[in-house]
Amino acid sequence: MSIEFTLEWRSAYPECHIQIGGDNVSAYTGQGYAVRVTSSSLRLYRNGSTSGFPSQSYQFVGRNKARVRICMSKAARSITALIDGVVVAQWTDPAGFVATGKGLLFYPQQVPAKISNILVTRWDGELPGPNTAPSPKTNEDTVELANGDRITGGVKSIVDGMLHLGTEYALLEIPMSRAVQLTFSSGDAERARRNRNDVRAHFRSGAVLTIDLLSLAEGTARGASENFGETTFPLRQAQLLEFNIYDERDEDGWSFR
Repeated sequence: MSIEFTLEWRSAYPECHIQIGGDNVSAYTGQGYAVRVTSSSLRLYRNGSTSGFPSQSYQFVGRNKARVRICMSKAARSITALIDGVVVAQWTDPAGFVATGKGLLFYPQQVPAKISNILVTRWDGELPGPNTAPSPKTNEDTVELANGDRITGGVKSIVDGMLHLGTEYALLEIPMSRAVQLTFSSGDAERARRNRNDVRAHFRSGAVLTIDLLSLAEGTARGASENFGETTFPLRQAQLLEFNIYDERDEDGWSFR
């Protein structure tokens, strides 16, 4: 199981517990696990126990927002925490997996916190590699291949499953089946105007697409963008659809969606 959410806090750092797999969501008790988030670490506890698993250092100071993901495997008796797509903590319970309930409880402590964009899905056991890092910003298009290599250049076309990429040395033909991710340069691009009906689609590959939603019918989403025109995609390919995606902020700068 994978649980993802956006965590925001008003103070200098966050402080909250996330209770997972418990049998009681009306109180901070019962079975399952709790992940405690503090200013400089994450720590896993069995619910009801005051002695936790070894804490893992992570600095939240200087920030006010993070995307948190917690992955659990019953077979491996493991719990893994990721912050903004990077693995920061991994624990194994030698006494056996106890998250047999269906409860999910967010329990802020002492400081205000906002939880949003919650996503609960099955987990295939795959995690980013230890050297995984965001692609560097570049004025060229970037293709990431299945073996981890990255090639930069200019995308000429994608025809019959083949990506034609112009590089400094040659025009390459790359089967799309070998491409994990394609990132287009934003150097000369203008940001599309924001529309009331804009929707942000998150795909299982990690790609994110924002479109002006035109229709949802027969399992298909149809939309358009000033950047690339009209497009369609099967809804089964999307892991998450976000509506009302643009922030509105109150007088204190606290964001709402």
